[in-house]
Amino acid sequence: RTTGHATDGTGASPAQVAPHHADQEHLTALSKGRVERQVLIVRDHVLSGRSFSSIEEMDAAFTAWVPLRRAQIHKTHREVIAERAARDHAALKPLPSVPYLVAERQLRQRH
Repeated sequence: RTTGHATDGTGASPAQVAPHHADQEHLTALSKGRVERQVLIVRDHVLSGRSFSSIEEMDAAFTAWVPLRRAQIHKTHREVIAERAARDHAALKPLPSVPYLVAERQLRQRH
């Protein structure tokens, strides 16, 4: 075991588990905060002070809010959110034709 940052009990750091992300290990805490911030933004701007009688009604409120949010200037990168998202989306590569194997299952008999 190594002393790392994982909370899964392995003691391995994210860089040890996924070496291709080794250069981004320092972003783990920052990224977590950024993701959680998105939840707060939706809660404060879409859900706060409102009640919904159905999931569909809540979904409609969110759908109506998204274009407003995407038209705003992002406070970190100072770009219009929709424009940045479009550029990021265009840079994505297609999914591989072969599915990514996350785990391999093997059955063994014990004697």
